[in-house]
Amino acid sequence: NSLSSNGSEGIVQISDGLQPFLTNLAENPREIVGISTGYGRLDKAMGGGQRRKSTNIIAARPGIGKTLLADAISLHSAGRLHIPVLELDTEMDITGHWPRMLASMTHVPIEEIETGKFAKNLQSARKVDKAVKILEKMPLHYMNVAGKEFEDIIAIARRWVMQKVGFDAHGVTND
Repeated sequence: NSLSSNGSEGIVQISDGLQPFLTNLAENPREIVGISTGYGRLDKAMGGGQRRKSTNIIAARPGIGKTLLADAISLHSAGRLHIPVLELDTEMDITGHWPRMLASMTHVPIEEIETGKFAKNLQSARKVDKAVKILEKMPLHYMNVAGKEFEDIIAIARRWVMQKVGFDAHGVTND
């Protein structure tokens, strides 16, 4: 019976809509297919940056720099591209991200930020203060999800998308 049910409503000829699709691409060329990570080689390796409806996993041994890379991509996306970003971290709490991001933004050594020595240098203190003000305006959000079930993490991300990212006039999720 399941073979005879009418499940063909979504079947179309593969070329239906192809010509308008190509015309749109020709009339609206772009440098990259997805959203840039800020790292050209990584964008290329990912097949054109961070693409819609996709998931990119960065895996490596502990201490290699996965969180540092995620923070850098987040700062690029939220800071330079003004795209809302949600970092869901299973290990490090928010206070571990702050010195890394501030060091990246200011070029003040992370050791000076983590130890508070930056405050003794007027130039470093000004750089850090300016970076804090920039971070406060960025659409960059964070949550530690350590110990949460995968389904709960997905629900958190979906709520965030609805509340912070939103949809365009056609119901398509904004970047």
